[in-house]
Amino acid sequence: MTTTELGAPTRAEVCVVAVAECFRGDGEILANPIGTIASLALLLRHSLKQAEPALAIEKAIYRVLAEGARTRDIARPGDTVLGTRAMAERIVAALG
Repeated sequence: MTTTELGAPTRAEVCVVAVAECFRGDGEILANPIGTIASLALLLRHSLKQAEPALAIEKAIYRVLAEGARTRDIARPGDTVLGTRAMAERIVAALG
């Protein structure tokens, strides 16, 4: 996890963690959190003029997908299939 000078999580991480918490469950929920998390990047970039945290979120999503992690709805043969919470947590971990 990356932090600010004061040791606090970055805004991007706070937003992604908040979204991940919205998908509480046993990890087998079938909802794909990527669209919701990506919409946070759009909010940060366009409404809050925070391009750097937005880019960090987008890179984290791309990194997780490049590693072959997928939710069931977009999985291909050989991909690692994750539940909703696990995918959100993987994206959060990729932030830092």
